[in-house]
Amino acid sequence: MKTACLAVAFANAVLLGQTSLAPLNADPAPDKTHPPSSTEMIVPSHGEKLLGIFYTAAGAGDHPMVVLLHGFPGYEQNLDLAQAIRRAGWNVLALHYRGSWGVGGVFSLEHAMQDADAMVAFARSPAAQRKFHCDPDRVVVIGHSMGGYMAASAIAHEPAVRGAVMIGTWDITAPTRGASSLSREQLITRIEKDNGTEPADFLPLHGIDPHTLAAEIVDHREVWDLDRLAPKIAPRPVLLLTADDDSDPGSTRFAQALKSAGDKQVEKIHTSTDHGFSGRRIYLESIILKWLSALPLSRPS
Repeated sequence: MKTACLAVAFANAVLLGQTSLAPLNADPAPDKTHPPSSTEMIVPSHGEKLLGIFYTAAGAGDHPMVVLLHGFPGYEQNLDLAQAIRRAGWNVLALHYRGSWGVGGVFSLEHAMQDADAMVAFARSPAAQRKFHCDPDRVVVIGHSMGGYMAASAIAHEPAVRGAVMIGTWDITAPTRGASSLSREQLITRIEKDNGTEPADFLPLHGIDPHTLAAEIVDHREVWDLDRLAPKIAPRPVLLLTADDDSDPGSTRFAQALKSAGDKQVEKIHTSTDHGFSGRRIYLESIILKWLSALPLSRPS
């Protein structure tokens, strides 16, 4: 009897794995009436037009929605992840922030936070529901690097967002912690030296340089502390994915802050790979697809 029960449990686990991971290696069945599509997107934000792409999932009816947020400056956009999520039946919106990659305006971290909020607002708008069949009650944010912080900011600002995935999250204010004895200029110098940016990072960005970026971080070091967002995010599901990129300490601390705020749906997974998960892309997608497939997404009663 015990052996039979184990066999049934194993079969169910395999079936669940096949259901949640099929989008990694198989296209969905053709739907000529409601095929998948890709649309060049323009979404307004604070007087500018955010540019990017919208991936519409196949099938009739309204689809759950992922807002995918890229990092600083956005050379890596994780669009392979977007395609896998779309094959799993989700719509995906992936846009550039103001002042980046040809989008008008000035780039700043503050503007990127505002733009992430604008993307979420669009995903939940009646216009998105009419045109792209987005379900405004089933929106999730996923971000990589700086985008991980933007995902936390966006879910903290919008209670209707169902959950967040934060990949290799940039703990923006980490260099300022425990440095109360340093002056503003000393902190700016520290961040300029240690934040890991390259000259090429600023080429696609307008209106920002290493000094301006460091000064913005120092001047907002208290209000932008990642842990301060935890009470506004809990008790919603959060998946924290870290790599060998110095993201683990900040994510570990943030996971504890979420739990201290009463969040019982926090999961953190470390993978031995680089910041871009370059050698573990399929694994990265599999973790996220499994998490999405288990996410409670029924409409509120």
